[in-house]
Amino acid sequence: MSNPPQILLATGGTAGHIFPAVALARALEPHGLQSAIIGGLGGMEEGIAARENLGFYGVRTGKIDRYRPDPRALFRAVAGFGDAASIVGNLRPKVVVGFGGFASFPGVAGAWLRGVPIVLHEGNARPGLVTKVFAKKAKMIGLVDEAAKLELVGARTKLVGMPVREQRLTRPEALEKLGLEPNKQTILIMGGSQGSVRLNRLLPPILERVLVGKNVQVLHQTGRGRLNEVKTSSWYHTTEFVDAIAAFSAVDFAITRAGFSTIADAAFHGVPLLLVPLPSASEDHQTKNAQGVEARGAGFLILESELERESLSPSHSPGLLEKGILTCLEASKLEELRRNAFAASSAGAAQRLASLVLEVLREST
Repeated sequence: MSNPPQILLATGGTAGHIFPAVALARALEPHGLQSAIIGGLGGMEEGIAARENLGFYGVRTGKIDRYRPDPRALFRAVAGFGDAASIVGNLRPKVVVGFGGFASFPGVAGAWLRGVPIVLHEGNARPGLVTKVFAKKAKMIGLVDEAAKLELVGARTKLVGMPVREQRLTRPEALEKLGLEPNKQTILIMGGSQGSVRLNRLLPPILERVLVGKNVQVLHQTGRGRLNEVKTSSWYHTTEFVDAIAAFSAVDFAITRAGFSTIADAAFHGVPLLLVPLPSASEDHQTKNAQGVEARGAGFLILESELERESLSPSHSPGLLEKGILTCLEASKLEELRRNAFAASSAGAAQRLASLVLEVLREST
């Protein structure tokens, strides 16, 4: 970058943390503010920053496993604090915005050490570690769910929603970009930005059984290095990573994990979801997310344990996934689900979060 960024976005680890930061960067551009990402060296955020033409500053990161601590991860995390403090000290950004996840911790900590104003964005109903640690040090926290306020007593919070990249392609444009046929119903499978070994194993045999003889095609994001886990065919297409804008512009419905960023992207595009929450998600927040989607009539919750039984018992009565797929393949029911998904869209969230950043800038000058 020719000039140092005024806004540093501390994020990384998964697309669910990174793309909301990208959306904020775009929302700040009309205000003459240049943003850059600070995150893990070699992480997904580095590649996304390059594709989005955003500056990137890398730090060492280590994910601390509470159940099986690895001293090497702790060493990398501590080293990352030093990296981040140096970067923040050299750049002197006006604000650092933290988006949660282990890769954002060094950037937010570096801002605190250097006295740079902090804004946080919390994407879940139960605040994550970064938000909990820095809540009272932050000038403002943008929330996706009001319930998070219960654990953030004394912090300044405001409901903003989940920022998404507010771009759409026409369906024909998206299908062509993805190399898919134009006259088939299309299903997306996405086990998070890094894929899911469990969904890669469990879903294909169920879909092959349910969709036989139907005019349907599947696009399955396997995750990096996992293409060989899923068998392709003329109607079952695989890719390591797919851009959410193209994918959600193209598909009729999707089978995904239940991260809130995925849910927000789908709602913006009006895509119903069959949600399989990650059982190990902290505070079981993905199940809570999925329950909310189901309550709004925009999709269905399917526990991974139920999916396992369904994959092992093909001769029994239809399971929840099969029932959900068949429901979504009916045009009238699909249209109702799509309307309900659109109604829950968080469109404008990036602008609302940008307003918080601008407010903190005004207060700090």
